[in-house]
Amino acid sequence: MRDQKNTIALLVLLTGSTWAGLPHGNIHRTGYAPDTVRTPMKTAWVHTAACPPRPAWPEPVWEPQRIDFDYAYAVAAAGDRVFYASSSDHALHALDLETGREQWRFFTGGPVRLAPDFHGGHVLFGSDDGWVYCLKQMDGSLVWKYRPENIPDEWMIGNEQMISRWPCRSGVLVEGDLVYASFGMLAPEGVAVCCLDAKTGKLVWINDTCGHRYMSSPHSSIMGGVSPQGYMAVDQDRLVVACGRCTPAIFNKQTGELLHLDSEGDFTGGALTMIARDLVFMQADTLIKEYGNIKNQAEPEDRFAEHEIFDLATLVAKDKTTGREVFSLRGGAKGTFAEDGRITLIGKNQLISVMFDDVMKTLNAGVKELAAHTSGHFIENEPIRQWAAPVDRVYTLLQAGDTLLAGGRGNVEAFRATDGARLWSEKVDGQARALCLANGRLIASTTEGKIYCFANGHSAPARAEGVVERRVLPPPEKGGYALAVGRFDAAALEILAAQFDLTVYATADDPHALRRALAEKGLYGVRIAVQPIQGKTLPFTDYFADAVICNDVSAVNPLHLYRLLRPHGGQAQFACKKEESDSIRRMLEEQGVPEKEITNTSDGFTLMRGALPGEGVWTHQYGNPGKSASSKEQNVRLPLKAAWIGGLGPGTIVSRHQRTPAPLVINGRCFITGMHHVTAMNIYNGRLLWQRHIPDVAHWPAAYRGPGIAADEEAVYLATGLTCLVLDPATGKTLKTFAAPKDPGEATPKDSTWEYLAADGELILGAVGQPNVEPGWWSRAHPVNFVLFALDKATGQLRWRHTPEHGIDSNSIAMDEGVVCLIDGRPHYPFLFKNASEMKPRILRALDSKTGRELWKTDQVAPTENCVWMDDGVVVTTVIPFSRSMQDPLAVQAGGGITAWSARTGEKLWQVKKVKSMIPMIVDGVFYSPIAYDLKTGKKIPSATDSDRNLDLQHGMLCSTYAGCSALAMARFSSAGFMDLTGQSGAYYYPVIRSSCWINMIPAGGLVVIPEGGSSCQCAFNYKTSLALMADDRQFHFGVGASGLAGPPAVRINFGAPGDRPDAQGQVWFAEPRPGTSGRSLGKQPYQWRSPRGPYKVEWPASGTIRTSGRNPDWVDLAGADMPWMYSFAVVGPAACKIAIPQELQAARKLSVTLFFCELDPAVQSRVFDIRFNGEAIEKNFDCVKAAGGAFITLKKTYTVSAGPFLAVELAPAAGDAPPILNGLLIQGLE
Repeated sequence: MRDQKNTIALLVLLTGSTWAGLPHGNIHRTGYAPDTVRTPMKTAWVHTAACPPRPAWPEPVWEPQRIDFDYAYAVAAAGDRVFYASSSDHALHALDLETGREQWRFFTGGPVRLAPDFHGGHVLFGSDDGWVYCLKQMDGSLVWKYRPENIPDEWMIGNEQMISRWPCRSGVLVEGDLVYASFGMLAPEGVAVCCLDAKTGKLVWINDTCGHRYMSSPHSSIMGGVSPQGYMAVDQDRLVVACGRCTPAIFNKQTGELLHLDSEGDFTGGALTMIARDLVFMQADTLIKEYGNIKNQAEPEDRFAEHEIFDLATLVAKDKTTGREVFSLRGGAKGTFAEDGRITLIGKNQLISVMFDDVMKTLNAGVKELAAHTSGHFIENEPIRQWAAPVDRVYTLLQAGDTLLAGGRGNVEAFRATDGARLWSEKVDGQARALCLANGRLIASTTEGKIYCFANGHSAPARAEGVVERRVLPPPEKGGYALAVGRFDAAALEILAAQFDLTVYATADDPHALRRALAEKGLYGVRIAVQPIQGKTLPFTDYFADAVICNDVSAVNPLHLYRLLRPHGGQAQFACKKEESDSIRRMLEEQGVPEKEITNTSDGFTLMRGALPGEGVWTHQYGNPGKSASSKEQNVRLPLKAAWIGGLGPGTIVSRHQRTPAPLVINGRCFITGMHHVTAMNIYNGRLLWQRHIPDVAHWPAAYRGPGIAADEEAVYLATGLTCLVLDPATGKTLKTFAAPKDPGEATPKDSTWEYLAADGELILGAVGQPNVEPGWWSRAHPVNFVLFALDKATGQLRWRHTPEHGIDSNSIAMDEGVVCLIDGRPHYPFLFKNASEMKPRILRALDSKTGRELWKTDQVAPTENCVWMDDGVVVTTVIPFSRSMQDPLAVQAGGGITAWSARTGEKLWQVKKVKSMIPMIVDGVFYSPIAYDLKTGKKIPSATDSDRNLDLQHGMLCSTYAGCSALAMARFSSAGFMDLTGQSGAYYYPVIRSSCWINMIPAGGLVVIPEGGSSCQCAFNYKTSLALMADDRQFHFGVGASGLAGPPAVRINFGAPGDRPDAQGQVWFAEPRPGTSGRSLGKQPYQWRSPRGPYKVEWPASGTIRTSGRNPDWVDLAGADMPWMYSFAVVGPAACKIAIPQELQAARKLSVTLFFCELDPAVQSRVFDIRFNGEAIEKNFDCVKAAGGAFITLKKTYTVSAGPFLAVELAPAAGDAPPILNGLLIQGLE
């Protein structure tokens, strides 16, 4: 009997299965398996992991979590093995199906978050370390592992653990002899979707450009891309890749071509997608536009609790061929799809069953195409409902034959699929979030790190042996991240982690034995991780380490360790002999390490890193007391990459439509004002430093209210009620409390508060007034302050007080270089006054900040100019618009504009009347609003790329305003958007997140710091999280909307490129054909990205036969490439285009035309074609592959032609040969 059982198990291992033991039932992820289970079941065994799971993304609080694939350890089963992936100890574990005892575990270099798959006696899985592994199921020995060739070995803090910059966040999916996987989760930094041979791990195909794609997004079109996050699904010809909170991407599974990707605001996605009946199903947990507005008015008891399923949760079906929405089924966002067409939805406190045929009949009969603000074919489930079964909370669902199995809150239940009758229920510890089937048994995994096996016929529960005693060391609280380099054993690393409250990352040539020893102590992954390092370079991201310990200076270049050390207090300790110490110290000082940061010790030396050269600070709502909305940051520039991602989520953040206060950054710390919390965060690794609960602390909406928080080198200042709390920036503890001065002659009006706060020099500047908030869809406020005052920072004593004649709006106060400017009087907006007689005179006043003495005043203030901005001796007054886009034409028509004055004398410097304007930004003497003006003279600044056009920063900006520094302006362009201020070469995006509806992207401390800002937004952005960005040098970097050409007149075209970009000389190369996107899924009037205005245009035939091709220029070796990004893209086919020649070039008698070639397919041996200019053949039977010398070798050919109004370029292929290819074209005039 035993031999027969072993034979059956071996047969299953060798043949594999597309059913049963896989997560979500099968490779289509429909949650259905034909296997049967018999109920009732009882607990056969329970396996308790050493530590609970460490999910990547915390509960968003405002909405149900859409990225929950690792809230419990993901499980899968094959033969007599149960496997689970551990996000805590970074291993794949194999358990015995009969007993639950661990058979083996295989450690990787990072968290393992998604369930494995199986092929021919092997188990395959992906890890956050950026590798796909294939192991033998029986003993866990390695068969092969794969990572795309030339992807760099780079590591960063991701979701509070050290991970590869290109993790495997789709897991793996095996179909036949092929395995699909993805690498990377941050689209702009490169993503690869691959197909491999399951037996050998060899590459079948790769798409490594899918991270860059011009696409629709909530509210506008952007440069986006695929950001894998969650399980993949396949059918006969499609591969579907889940993209976190965004809609899934649809690929041709035979070729890897990306067919469809859009991110329209309301058809959102999640970590689970399924494919059935030629439809791709995705979750839209809510189509309620503003579910957060009510919630944020009062604090719930548990601000960090999970959110219940929404009543209007919706399962959206899209056509896999066209990518368009087919129907949106109300009642639940997730569920199962059985072979007979039964759809079972997980709804709010109920399971709901409908039949697919009934859904389609209802659709064909006609349904409404609009629900609230959302276009879609909405189908209510009630009229076609088969049954509904009451439940508490269900997280995951499987259908085994005719039995539904539900993982819920504290239980696992079974229901009859045909009528919803409850068949069985069993309690579990925690939330059952992962299920799989195993030879008639049910495996359930919970959030507590427990794995249950349920089987029919067992009479008493058995408990499997736990791996180790749980939580020998808890996760660190405040100690931070440490890097240990050299020779460390497990005992030494344990002492280091425990005594200093650290998460320790150690390096080793061979980490396996050290990992096993630490795992036996319950430390591995949670407190200590070991990375294999080859050579003396370290792959970790700059600045991540709070501490570095090196006991072998020969193991690594000390300068690399200094690079990893965080500024503002990061400490490194080197153990070495004196002669080694002296030599290393000289080397470090020669490389620019300040001498004062190095201290000799008896056994080596220490480093205490200070501030970064050229770093900026952001100490007030608009950067500084003068409100320039900019910093002096010199380290950030395009392109940008993540320094870290994860950590602080939306739970405590003010709803985005309430215009959350800007975070502050100084001395390596970021201070975030939430609705009822103030949080401090380390900007270099995202670690939370402290959090204070202070009810109603946020001054919202920040677009209209005065700032309630400020910071300097010594303290954080926080206005709450009628007091100012002075907090220790390191601990958050209250150092002092200052009260606002009381007017001895008058009582403070009701509802008054400390409405405005600034700190500068020795002073705290404050104002008391009424905020007059109007909550709503876009909340507004009309604050009126009754007194402005200055307190001594050290003592809180009153320095001076100013009482206005008519009140001061909080936006009309600014302070710079010892001068305080304010507008006395309310703006003449008609809606603020019942009749014109109530409008009082308005006076712009300047006060001495030390004494409050009036320096000058003027009544020449435009009627609706009510914002004051100061920088470099100039004070500027502007309107405060009230429209969503903050550009209100009514305010302009009512007498608004822009007026500049001398801050010292009050002399009017310049004025622009009745011009569109927005909340401005002042950078390096330029006033952007959004047209650029010289701050001193008001002269318009011409665009560097088009001398006939004024520089205008507006580029699809939505509901936010700008922040900036010398190189960059940043705002919300749907996602996080950036404008290049140095080359003025268009808009660039970091599309995986959305920025806030005001300011939350802060250039300071050497980074762009972006705390979570999309709180309460349900739109289709990949992640709701915090991150910081730093300068990068990658080639794969494209923008949109460049305004023209720099340098001498020329035509520069990058064929097949995803967007435009400048070369090293700042000259813009335009993508052709123009990338485009199709807009709304319903097929209403599509929006198309048109070629930006420039000196030329390109015409293509209406029905072309060309296609575009490309490779990631950072991941392929292009021999001889001076512009790898240009050679990495091409049009393939019989290309024919007509290029308009600019007038400046037509003036030349002759033109130089250079064609650029590079073969991107190593399988192609030749491409023979004719090249024709204006119908005349200039090359016949030209083989670009042979001429270059093979694939991935660049070639350029230059020809001379007569100048004319246009140039027609045609590539005519030879019969029977591969089609032509063309990468680029340059047309220049000859003298």
